[in-house]
Amino acid sequence: KLPAHLVVESVGVRPNSALAAAAGLELGPRGHIVVDASLRTSDPNIYAAGDVIEVEDPVLGGKTAVPLAGPANKQGRIVADNIAGGNSRYRGSYAASIIKIGRYALAAVGATERRLKQQAVAYLKIYSHPSSHATYYPGSTQMHAKLLFAPDGKILGVQCVGMDGADKRIDVIATAMQQNLLAPDLAWLELTYAPPFNSAKDPVNTLGMIADNVLTGKSDVIHADALPKDAILLDVRQPEEHTQGTLPGSINMPLPQLRNRLGELDKSRFYVTFCRVGMRGYLAERILKQSGFKAANLSGGFLTWQSVCPAPLVVKKKTQPTQVQPTDTADDEVLPVETLDVRGMACPGPIVNLKQAFDALKPNDQIKLLAETSFEPDLVKWSAGNGCTILHLTRENDHLEASLKKGEPGTSGNATMASSERRTAIVLFSNDLDKSIAAFIIACGMAASGAKTAIFFTFWGLTVLRKEHPPETKKDFVSKLFGRMLPKGPKGLKLSQLNMAGMGTAMMKDIMAQKNVSSLPDLIEQARALGVTFIACEMAMGIMGIKREELIAVDEVAGVASLAELSRGGNVLFI
Repeated sequence: KLPAHLVVESVGVRPNSALAAAAGLELGPRGHIVVDASLRTSDPNIYAAGDVIEVEDPVLGGKTAVPLAGPANKQGRIVADNIAGGNSRYRGSYAASIIKIGRYALAAVGATERRLKQQAVAYLKIYSHPSSHATYYPGSTQMHAKLLFAPDGKILGVQCVGMDGADKRIDVIATAMQQNLLAPDLAWLELTYAPPFNSAKDPVNTLGMIADNVLTGKSDVIHADALPKDAILLDVRQPEEHTQGTLPGSINMPLPQLRNRLGELDKSRFYVTFCRVGMRGYLAERILKQSGFKAANLSGGFLTWQSVCPAPLVVKKKTQPTQVQPTDTADDEVLPVETLDVRGMACPGPIVNLKQAFDALKPNDQIKLLAETSFEPDLVKWSAGNGCTILHLTRENDHLEASLKKGEPGTSGNATMASSERRTAIVLFSNDLDKSIAAFIIACGMAASGAKTAIFFTFWGLTVLRKEHPPETKKDFVSKLFGRMLPKGPKGLKLSQLNMAGMGTAMMKDIMAQKNVSSLPDLIEQARALGVTFIACEMAMGIMGIKREELIAVDEVAGVASLAELSRGGNVLFI
């Protein structure tokens, strides 16, 4: 399952070559215009360029079609040069491309593994999960790279995903491919280094080193989608890493202990070593081979296996010995299958989504959470009062991973809590956009934390509830005047400061969208979904001539006594 708010389906592109076909020009098997290296068509007086033509494939040979702006721009230059009497030739397309999805960049150049299989091309592949720059310098994020190369070392293709640095690495390898460098040559490229920008061993260099190890026989790699059934899986990570999840059936023998424990292993068996990303697994493979064992390293380690194999992870938990029967046995527990990814969401999005996901669980059900590292304090505090036990919590390079378990109704992770007794009332007096957003963020956060929450809208705050297109109602002159002067709903509100004739408000909304902060209309919907009570002040409505039918759905129109009752024993916040 991939929970999503929006799904975009891409079905590819088709060349718009009807005009060329009508002119009698030669077309390829998929309708692309056939051109020579000068981009001249079958008619010597007609040239063609761009997405509609087929070009030479310098990686696999033959013809290909690459609908990208970079190649099209270069082809336009070549056509213009040749029409003017020049002799420019197109060298083919390597298909270097990149796309941004959310916070991630997905970049590639050359052939994909699927295409290599379709054309029955012999290839090798390796995986790597480097950091975008030195990990001891703040802001480092993890990338994920896959390199495809021929048995003779020719680079066939590479794909890279990451929040930072994927574009640079693909550009470097695309340049190397155009200069006919081999995969091991990547290890020798001299690239810029300073901790904020890179590691002393660039991720491109690392790919070259791994490829060289494979081609020279220093390392044999096994892939997650082709694990031998008779192999022994040797997890060389530390015990605490092993207990958080491992390959089913694996045994744990940490790398620092391996040399001293070789006597526990059987030389007649084949071993697949693995760690988190591959480095320790490679070292373990070398130790085993030098000691007479048959071994191979799992390319990309446990991290790649997690991506390729959707099977539940196995956690080994040691039970505490009892006085009756001491034991060293291990209980196998299946980690949660459902994953909630709230990375990239701004407050109160993570806590709201977590509460909604938890409400759908049954007692003792588990869920895996992926969040920004800054969410850790909120997660710990929320779990303590909402029937949630944190089974494990780890900080990766760029995010938080946690396994959570839902407790019995009315319990927290450690003690019983009556969440219905916790109350919060917010008096919204302002209709400033920034103050209204703050009020609803607080309301959503409090409601998601289990507090019974209400918002009391009075005076200018009532305009937040106004419909954008209210129905016509019978009013006196003063009430009609109020109606014309007051904003109609949340979309018409302005900033309390730096509005700048609306420019500041527009800029703020744009920045909020870039930072994934929910808009005020979205926050209102979230608050309703979380059960926040909306109360419209009866007295203020009367003074300002606002009718109930002009407002979005409210729970009640009441006075201050209702507010006092809702906030009894709780907190009142005035905004």
